Amino acid sequence: PGLDEALPGDVEETLSELGEKAWEGDFEKYIAVLEASPDPAKELNTPKDVLEFSRITPFCLLLERIYLDGSLSKGQAALRTSVQAGADWRESFARGQTSTGVYPFALLLRSLIREKKVGSAEGSELIALALASGARWVNQDGPPAF
Repeated sequence: PGLDEALPGDVEETLSELGEKAWEGDFEKYIAVLEASPDPAKELNTPKDVLEFSRITPFCLLLERIYLDGSLSKGQAALRTSVQAGADWRESFARGQTSTGVYPFALLLRSLIREKKVGSAEGSELIALALASGARWVNQDGPPAF
């Protein structure tokens, strides 16, 4: 499970089932929900305001949970399934109304750095996967915010 044993009731009502599984760190159920979705790309990329985040997608929640738990290896299958289903690397989110946007690719890079996987075969493979599926080092606003 993720950092939280249970989400507050008002948050559970806000999150989609996919977003809830991402936030809980239940990667196997996340994949099952995603694979059962009639429109997985839409479900992955529809932003909502939830918790302290502004306009966060289930894909970003997944990457945030992977980062917070230090669970890149454990969450790798969910990450790959999301990319194959059309996850958007360019949809930014913010922690609170006044912070700058964070992009999913920046979260992936943070996880790689935190878990000391930069330069490893696994890290190189994940960066290649992200870049091949739309992630960019620089976006229209400049370099990704870390």
